[in-house]
Amino acid sequence: MIRIYDIKLSNIKKDPENYLFYTYWLIVKKTTNEKMGSLGFKDTPDNKKSIEVGYGINKKFRCEGYVTEALLSFLNWSFKQNINPINTVVAKTNQNNLASQRVLKNTGFKHIKFEKELMIFKKENDIK
Repeated sequence: MIRIYDIKLSNIKKDPENYLFYTYWLIVKKTTNEKMGSLGFKDTPDNKKSIEVGYGINKKFRCEGYVTEALLSFLNWSFKQNINPINTVVAKTNQNNLASQRVLKNTGFKHIKFEKELMIFKKENDIK
């Protein structure tokens, strides 16, 4: 995990205008102020205005709808922000990760293809 943080920090230093795309966003439980997990983009949008999202949550908080709620809020911000416009968000999950697949389907992602052991999902900007 430390290596991922080092890569993110390096990207922020090289491209400070787009720091929000290299930042992890914490998922925090309001009532207890506990860190439950995080989500964020894996880079800046490409030339087609497509970007990949990733997320994770502590086992203690899984299957309670927290990631779905956080991802919906994150997507809402993502599609409305004008720092670096986004048309499409992509997510990849293991074929055996049914919980993650449920999160993606519940947030409007559509399964588009298989890539080795991964399932690729896509969500178009539907915020007008």
